Amino acid sequence: MRTTRTLILSLLAVFAFSAVASASASAFSLRWHVNGAEAAGQEVESAGGAFTLTAGGKVVTCTAVADTGNVEASGKDLAKTITFTGCTADAKACTAESGAVKGTIAVTNIPTQLKKAEGKLVDNFEQKEVAPGKFEFVTLKFDKSGAACPNFPETKVKGGVAAEVENLAGGEVELNFLAAGIEGDTLEAFGVEATLQGKDTEHLTAGGTLEGV
Repeated sequence: MRTTRTLILSLLAVFAFSAVASASASAFSLRWHVNGAEAAGQEVESAGGAFTLTAGGKVVTCTAVADTGNVEASGKDLAKTITFTGCTADAKACTAESGAVKGTIAVTNIPTQLKKAEGKLVDNFEQKEVAPGKFEFVTLKFDKSGAACPNFPETKVKGGVAAEVENLAGGEVELNFLAAGIEGDTLEAFGVEATLQGKDTEHLTAGGTLEGV
């Protein structure tokens, strides 16, 4: 009986160790590579076309996006600036903005992390701490010829959102934010669940090949 118990405990220990080792190996493999070697804080920039934020019946659309950041071997990325332009709401009846520039939504210092979700490699964008214990991506404001849009009150965009990562043949990386979202997304706007749809293409500022692996 004691021998059987010892054998069972040994097997459980092996299984537990294998699970930890497997998880560690999986986490270790999710890394940014630059020119075939592990990244070391290299600067990146990206640009894309239309992006759409949908929350309930409310839709905010921007015509273009551009951002800057850096990538680390750990799979981490810091999106230093993400600038959406040509942003409108209420069927283009009003502009959407985050500051003094109408139609421009500027998001800064957003941490990201390569992860696996639904069998896909994704770059997970997380909200930042804007005050002790308070987190968000950005606060959106809306304007119609100097007056607030009645159907679009000021709102905080919160949570996390992932983009599918595709390594392109030319050494760039495409980030695809899916309309249906990705498992684990927690994006929220106007107090309800939200989705972000759009694509942008990221490359090394100094040139060379970038890939997520």
